[in-house]
Amino acid sequence: MVHERRSDDRLLTFAHPGRKFDDALALEDIETGTLWSQPSGRAVDGPLTGSSLAVRPAVLTSFGEWVDAHPRTTYVRPQIDPRLPVHPTLLSRQDHLFDGGAMRSLVAVVGAGGERRAYSLAGRTTRHVQHDRLGGVAIAVIFASDPVLLAAFATAPGSPPLHQGILRDVAGALELLDPATGRRWAATSGHPIGGTHAALVPLPLFPIRTEDLDLHVPELGRGVKRRDRR
Repeated sequence: MVHERRSDDRLLTFAHPGRKFDDALALEDIETGTLWSQPSGRAVDGPLTGSSLAVRPAVLTSFGEWVDAHPRTTYVRPQIDPRLPVHPTLLSRQDHLFDGGAMRSLVAVVGAGGERRAYSLAGRTTRHVQHDRLGGVAIAVIFASDPVLLAAFATAPGSPPLHQGILRDVAGALELLDPATGRRWAATSGHPIGGTHAALVPLPLFPIRTEDLDLHVPELGRGVKRRDRR
């Protein structure tokens, strides 16, 4: 289903808040915080409740079939709006992405410091924290299979860097622990736990199949293979 982004002369930017409405994933606009039904395009909670988004014609097909029929089509690569909130818990709705062979074909594309990098999920353990520097920023990419979680964070400006974070389950909730300083954060949000230290900064992240990298993020297509051989 495809809807227009404009409602009552207001152009809206949408994100997935990880919530459902009528058994379907909902949308949330970042301008007003209104919750929208994804199938109907109707605002169901928030300042714009009762408004509707116009439906636009769409067809579900393969990229190859579409280009054959419409060779002059302009292809738009996925873009990450830095204003969009990061909701890693959304992936708990998509456990099938991380089953068996599907996991071996996925990479996580992360953005920081004006750069992007892809991290392979093949061979990851049940809980894994990948530490790296990206665009001059120290980052941590988090993966857990039970419960499913995929997220990336950077430490706040002026805070000590996180070099050896450990992911652990505390009373059913995943925490990220810095054993060197004792700092703890909620792994889904980066919010601090039990202290006055700063929250972690969520980074743009999206999972994608390795074979689709050259199409969607061509500058990263070869980088994944090189990093996998380390």
